[in-house]
Amino acid sequence: MDINQLKIEAERAADEINIHWDKLENPEYRVEFERVLTHAARFVPELENLYLTLNSGSSVAFEGEESPLNFTDREKYSTLVEEELFNGYVLRSLYHKYEAIENVMKAALDNED
Repeated sequence: MDINQLKIEAERAADEINIHWDKLENPEYRVEFERVLTHAARFVPELENLYLTLNSGSSVAFEGEESPLNFTDREKYSTLVEEELFNGYVLRSLYHKYEAIENVMKAALDNED
């Protein structure tokens, strides 16, 4: 799948995930929630690079060289990386949604003062 299409599909999937705001009232839960989302988002650029490299037929280990993997293996690993990249996009999109709502709520509270 094209990487841009993958992003679009992941954003749609993230929109289907409900954030349990009541659980986020627990400070320990909130910290863990934010930790998981930020941790996942940090891996997205590496996964993008790996995905693009695998799909280009280049070696992931040696820049500028052809991949030593045959077509079947490249497809297999590309599919695995695509799944992880999709999940990373979903979590990153969910985190952006969470941050946006948090910012709006904070601004609303700040304006009440």
